[in-house]
Amino acid sequence: MFKTLAEHWDGSSWSVTRTPDPGRSGDHLYAVDAVSPDDVWAVGQKLGSRVPDQGLVEHWNGRRWQVVPLPASPANVLLDGVTVADGQVWAVGEADTPDGGLPLIEHYSGGRWTAASLPAVPDGSNWANLYGVAVAGGSAWAVGTYVDPVTDNNSVLLLRGRGDTWTLATAPNPGSGSNLPGGLTAVGGQLWMGGIYDNGGSELPLIEHR
Repeated sequence: MFKTLAEHWDGSSWSVTRTPDPGRSGDHLYAVDAVSPDDVWAVGQKLGSRVPDQGLVEHWNGRRWQVVPLPASPANVLLDGVTVADGQVWAVGEADTPDGGLPLIEHYSGGRWTAASLPAVPDGSNWANLYGVAVAGGSAWAVGTYVDPVTDNNSVLLLRGRGDTWTLATAPNPGSGSNLPGGLTAVGGQLWMGGIYDNGGSELPLIEHR
């Protein structure tokens, strides 16, 4: 059974810190964002004894890790990315049902979570995911992929959030096959995305800048 793992670097060595494992049949952590030594957030998935599995959010307060409960979802939830800015948290991933998977953004503000209302995925795709999230230029940005139902290739999915409103944004798809961004970060108010793309059978590094 999988369990969560967090390690801490104190300037000279790494040590394992105890993390909660609330799932009945397993737990995973996939992303982390550290604001300060007493404010660190990690996200992933907790597995139940039966479906649907739920998203997992944990917070380090300087002394210990604690689970931050999410509202229960009727879909299988997997969280792949997290960012924290101005006391707010954005966790991104996907929500899967038997009919497909849709991008998911959970926003934590004022002590409560809300699921963002997102625009329709391009091309009528019913398989999409979000892998990274960052805040820059007064907006929250989330990046992932969606599957083109005609070609079965993955294309870049970029969303921009201002307040409670999320819209589709454009990003290059340089590959003739799938384009797979794996993460997003903000540096000096600018966005950097990294991943890979398929250009005729060769997987090449993908870096995009906004």
